[in-house]
This record gives sequence, C-alpha cells and structure tokens, in this order.
Amino acid sequence: MVLVEPVSYNKWLTNSFTPIFMALNDIDIGLEIRTYLQQQGIKVKWLAEQIGCDNSSLGKMLNKKHIYPELLLKISITLKTNFFRQYNQLFKKSTPESDNQ
Repeated sequence: MVLVEPVSYNKWLTNSFTPIFMALNDIDIGLEIRTYLQQQGIKVKWLAEQIGCDNSSLGKMLNKKHIYPELLLKISITLKTNFFRQYNQLFKKSTPESDNQ
C-alpha cells in the first residue's frame, strides 16, 4: 500500500487562491466608476442623491480600489451598468467550467 502525503489545507489554499487574490488586487472598481461617471458627464453629487448617500462619503469611497457589494449593486442599478463584470470574469477564469453553471 502506498500512502500519499496529504496536502496541508494552508498549502492548498495558498496554491489555489494566490493567483485569484493577486488578480483581485488589480481591480480598481472605484476608478472604473469614476471614469464611467466622467465619460457620461454624471456628477458624483447626482449619484449620491440617487443612492441615498452623502456626497462627500461617496466621493471618498470612489477613491478606493474596493467598494462594499451593497453599494456597488446600488451604483450598478442606478447607472444601469454592471460594475460586477470584472469580478465575474475573474470568477469564471478561476473555476472549472462545470462550477459556472
């Protein structure tokens, strides 16, 4: 009988997710939203009013790379643009085809 050395959970986790976390870190969703607003001629103040957020607070949040999912959903719905797209593409690249169905 041949015994196979079990792979430690931490080693498996590191090997499996390191590329995903590195790619995730490359996404700057705040920049993407700011760029979209600028291209469409939409003011942050208008967006803040639409989603029920303070203008100053929203401006600060849009200067960050990552945004809370609830806020991202409100912004996506209000602007009728899927800002989850990059995350979805990353998910599809990192999971076997059978898991995406």
